[in-house]
Amino acid sequence: MSRSSLYQGRDPRELPAYSVAEASRYVDVPAATLRSWFSGRTYPRVDGIGSFEPVLAPADRRTGQLSFRNVVEAHVLRALRTRSLFLEYYGELLHLDNSEQIAIRRVLESFLSRVDWDDRDIPIRLYPFLRGAESVSRSIVLDPQVSFGRPILVDSGISTSALVQRINAGEAIDAVARDYEITPTDVETAILFEKAA
Repeated sequence: MSRSSLYQGRDPRELPAYSVAEASRYVDVPAATLRSWFSGRTYPRVDGIGSFEPVLAPADRRTGQLSFRNVVEAHVLRALRTRSLFLEYYGELLHLDNSEQIAIRRVLESFLSRVDWDDRDIPIRLYPFLRGAESVSRSIVLDPQVSFGRPILVDSGISTSALVQRINAGEAIDAVARDYEITPTDVETAILFEKAA
């Protein structure tokens, strides 16, 4: 079956491919938060029930499945949320001095630099952060054109979950690295990424 018949003319970036749980791992946002971004939620208030309207629309409203585009939207929203936390801490944007504005801009730039864009400014790849290591190089990628958008090692194209499955089966890191002709560090990176959730 060819790739074009598999997608039936649809852009793979728009296809529902990720559960909320998967996407939450890839963008490092709690699943409950991500679910509320896409589905909204209710919450108790003193005078009754309040509601939080969704801010993003899932690729498949019936199942709640997210597309690659949705994952990128959540990644960018996380950046904006991080910026919002800076603003809460520092006060209104108008009162920030130059160094504080630069710090906020750097946070946004660090998130946006993790996305590759095509010539029409449409996202085509996302390099997720490793939890707790946001300055780490772009060693893992989500590319909807490769491995159905599941995380792979950038340099080799090997699925991070395939590496972790072999380690979980009792194989040594060095042996797995030799089999795939990658470094033990690559295997360790895959493990860190897969186990971060």
